[in-house]
Amino acid sequence: MEEKRKQLAFAITEYLNDAIERNYVGEENKDSLEVAIQCISEAFGIDPKDDTQKDIYSIKPTNLLSIFDVYLRTTQAKANVKPNTEKEPSEEDKKNADEKKKEGNAKMAERKYDEAIKLYTEAIELNGKNAIYYANRAAAFSQSNQHEKAIEDALKAVESKYLIYYLYNCHAQYCLGKYDEAVKSYEKVLELDPNNASITQSLELAKSKATGGSTRSSDAGSSSAGAGGMPNLGNLDFASLMNNPAIMNMAQEMMKNPEALNNLMNNPALANL
Repeated sequence: MEEKRKQLAFAITEYLNDAIERNYVGEENKDSLEVAIQCISEAFGIDPKDDTQKDIYSIKPTNLLSIFDVYLRTTQAKANVKPNTEKEPSEEDKKNADEKKKEGNAKMAERKYDEAIKLYTEAIELNGKNAIYYANRAAAFSQSNQHEKAIEDALKAVESKYLIYYLYNCHAQYCLGKYDEAVKSYEKVLELDPNNASITQSLELAKSKATGGSTRSSDAGSSSAGAGGMPNLGNLDFASLMNNPAIMNMAQEMMKNPEALNNLMNNPALANL
């Protein structure tokens, strides 16, 4: 943890030095940033000018701003994702949807991305509960430079695939008597599937247990949700982000190639940001 804190502090000093060099704050405020760099360096025992420490702590060519940008864009996309509430597709619909997917795959191989998007969309209309269709359409959106749509579809695929694991977690917490934590977990599941009556009933039961004096786990902390359903940025752990190879690689690739957002479709770690 100590090394993570130093790496985070080092990244902050790199960002502040970059702000000075690029004149983000104007000449009259450069002295303030230099003082801030000195104070941070002394407090955390780092030296941003030391080459050895640069090798150990620097996150370049990535920078703190690019990591923060990845975080904001993915959390915004998660807020925009509309949960799938369609009825269960028939076997015939599933079969036809799979044929549309295969046709879409063929168009992808031919680099006909707009046609592939159309076919994947038709597959989703027939069977909106198959995460693969969203993942494939995310790839097509990314290849056609529609990156915001690619993020939304990628997150739909992730959330659809991992919903069952959230439910396992809810059940385990409830059985262990961790009712406060079970309530929070069920609420998370309802964000993904708000019209699920069974989950709603389970949530109410967990709430009843939590307020009825039953054995509970220790305080798990306040909710991470903020205004409008967006995560509370005050709880963002940049040190963990910078030590997550998937996020670091994504940030680096985004600086060089916008199409790197396609990687989101295969990155289940983003669901937990």
